[in-house]
Amino acid sequence: MEPQFGDDDIVPFSFSKLSVDRKQLERILSDAGWIVVTAADGAQAVLMAKAESPAAIMLDVNMPGVDGFSAARQLNNDPATRGIPLYFVT
Repeated sequence: MEPQFGDDDIVPFSFSKLSVDRKQLERILSDAGWIVVTAADGAQAVLMAKAESPAAIMLDVNMPGVDGFSAARQLNNDPATRGIPLYFVT
């Protein structure tokens, strides 16, 4: 049975410091029926979050460049992304 999603469903936006971790998380969420968009690092994640306006964001604490904590602070300080739920996956 295929999952049915409406406009209010969460679409995870995920990224991780390692490509393998990111791909595994993407596969797990995709297999569960979610639409997943990934970023390679924290800076790219912040930019993509502003452009994509996801319903939820999954962050790894240890990312190259801008780490997960810094990315979370940037997202929470920006009115355009402050209301998006953030989840740490580390």
